[in-house]
Amino acid sequence: MKEREYLKELGKKITDSSVRKEIVNEYEAHIEDCKAALMESGMTEVEAEEEAVRQMGDPQEAGEAMDKIYHKVFDSNMFLWMLALGCVPIVCVCISYLIARDPNAFLCAIIAVGVAFIAGAIAGAVYTFLTATLLVNQNVVGLTLTIFGVGVGKFFGTYVIPEGAVTTKALFANKVFIAKVPVLHKLGVIGDLFFSYGFMVYVAIIVAIILHLFLTRSRAGLNLRAVGENPATADAAGINVTKYKYIAIIVGSGITGLGGVLYVLDYGNGTWATASGDAIEALAWLSVALVIFVRWNTIRAIWGSYLFGLCYWAYNYVPTLIGIKINTELAQMLPYIVTIIILIVGCTRMKQENRGPAYLGRSYFREDR
Repeated sequence: MKEREYLKELGKKITDSSVRKEIVNEYEAHIEDCKAALMESGMTEVEAEEEAVRQMGDPQEAGEAMDKIYHKVFDSNMFLWMLALGCVPIVCVCISYLIARDPNAFLCAIIAVGVAFIAGAIAGAVYTFLTATLLVNQNVVGLTLTIFGVGVGKFFGTYVIPEGAVTTKALFANKVFIAKVPVLHKLGVIGDLFFSYGFMVYVAIIVAIILHLFLTRSRAGLNLRAVGENPATADAAGINVTKYKYIAIIVGSGITGLGGVLYVLDYGNGTWATASGDAIEALAWLSVALVIFVRWNTIRAIWGSYLFGLCYWAYNYVPTLIGIKINTELAQMLPYIVTIIILIVGCTRMKQENRGPAYLGRSYFREDR
């Protein structure tokens, strides 16, 4: 196939005209570079062109992969930016109030958040090195590090508990994490629904919105999605697959670490008990189910988190409402049951844009490209 024919077939599969020309130009530049290198090795111009085009793979498959990544998304950016910007002043007010009330407690919280992010990032770096560099099976490494992490958490958690006690409590940092939004949390039902949470909840919402806009509107975010969808095509287009994997997993793991510190210092009222490691592990698996439930969409994850939280604590209220005694462990299975039902129903009518990354859980061997 000639270069012109390849680019024409590729362009037909890209429905968004605003990015079609740019993508085609990138592929054309890559073909020309490859063609020049082949001609220097002794090939004729015709042979070099045919080989360069062949190395790019099937134009229709490449076009479909690029179209899935760069397709137009619903125009809700203004609403998302307003929501994110609305949370920013809330966080600032909370932090200013907390600093004025107790600077030492705020410093403890900052240290806790920083250490949690770094610890998560280190775990992510280990995972990425094993899976992206050494190409070890991703599922095996993930399960191994999960079990290892629970053990490390229990070790350090037990180590800080005074001898003879079963719990320990971080009182200073806990004050910061559980503090409600000043004044606004007293606005009756509205205050209870929207302003009665610690500042980290609003930080989480801001992070989710920023990540959504990053993945759907920025060049780096779209490149990252290309790596997850079809690393061979992304590599052929000049994207550094390994670099994107390292950055995404390390930063994502650091954000996951923030979830852990939020659990202990907010949800757990700053208390670490000998059984806390098991509780964190249970919620960690619940977060995995949440990712599947929301189909890798960070905006849906905001509402999905509230739904899962409601389901997770349903066992406290369901028995009273229906007048039937339900086993606690059985009730806590509700979020997983809901996820399974949604997946079964969703798989029968799942749209292309709602599917997970095509290369999820698979290692990329560049020599097979």
